[in-house]
Amino acid sequence: MSIPSMRFASRALSLTFAATIFVAPISLAQMGGTQSKPMQGSTDIQQTELHQLTDVQRQPGVTIDPKEQKAYDVFFHTSPEDPGKKIQLGNAFLDKYPKSIFAEAVDAQLTTAYYDKQDWKDFYATADKALALKPDDVDVLTTVGWVIPHVYDPHADDADKLLDKAESCEKNAIQVLNTMPRPASLTDAQFAAAKAQKASEAHSALGLVYFRREDYANSVTELQQAT
Repeated sequence: MSIPSMRFASRALSLTFAATIFVAPISLAQMGGTQSKPMQGSTDIQQTELHQLTDVQRQPGVTIDPKEQKAYDVFFHTSPEDPGKKIQLGNAFLDKYPKSIFAEAVDAQLTTAYYDKQDWKDFYATADKALALKPDDVDVLTTVGWVIPHVYDPHADDADKLLDKAESCEKNAIQVLNTMPRPASLTDAQFAAAKAQKASEAHSALGLVYFRREDYANSVTELQQAT
């Protein structure tokens, strides 16, 4: 009997990891269609994490119009289980307060809402807007990098560019996570849990990016880190 080639063995191992990672029940949120959602923590940690890690930091002494603050609070506390309402309120807020200090936070949350609706055109457009305001937004970076290889169409004209974008997003997210200071409102344990969750998402996404490219050795390495 001949010994399997290293490429074949690596591919077989990759398929084993893919079976456990890519189709595993990694979502605590329910949504229609067949796409799984990046991992999320408990509701309290998720809300705190989103607010602290995606919100544009306010400058000391900046005064915010109480009406603007109230409109943002209503949007922020709207349940993610109602993405249509979230999108409606978010876009209304940005129309009324286009220069708001909360604009990036709204775009970040709209990105998630469009994900839930599987509206990929608006998902990518809104994510790009959020990243233009805050290039190191780990929530947006990990989500975009995770989505691209999961909805990947190898026959699309921009297929290779999208995989490059996903790889860049996740590598950037990992770098940011390694140097991110702890928000004052999070305990060390909460911050460590939030970072670990995001890092796992990033490595899982990178694993699938490399798998799509048939780079099975790197795919296995990333999936091992994700688990």
